[in-house]
Amino acid sequence: MYLPAAVVSSLVMTLRNLSAPASQVVFTFMERQRDGQIRFRSQSKLVDFWLHKRGEPFLWGITRDDLVDFVRPWRVVRFFDDNDLVETEPGFTGEAIARGEVICWLKSDRRD
Repeated sequence: MYLPAAVVSSLVMTLRNLSAPASQVVFTFMERQRDGQIRFRSQSKLVDFWLHKRGEPFLWGITRDDLVDFVRPWRVVRFFDDNDLVETEPGFTGEAIARGEVICWLKSDRRD
């Protein structure tokens, strides 16, 4: 989320070229909202201000559908979002969880 799109694209290509067959990668990304914004769902103006003051602008985000194509030939094994975290860990029920940041698990189908 903090890297420009060109850097993210280059990083994905580098991972593709340097990874061993059957490698796996886990990372998080901000899910681009329907209006094109890259932010947490229900993000308040206060959070906008806080991120700006800390020098943490979100520079890159993508939809899940677009990410599937973006990471090819990697294969998306699974996305985990705030709902999955609550289901996985009952202790998260009622906790404030970042909605809009998604965990992605990829697997390489390379067979070199």
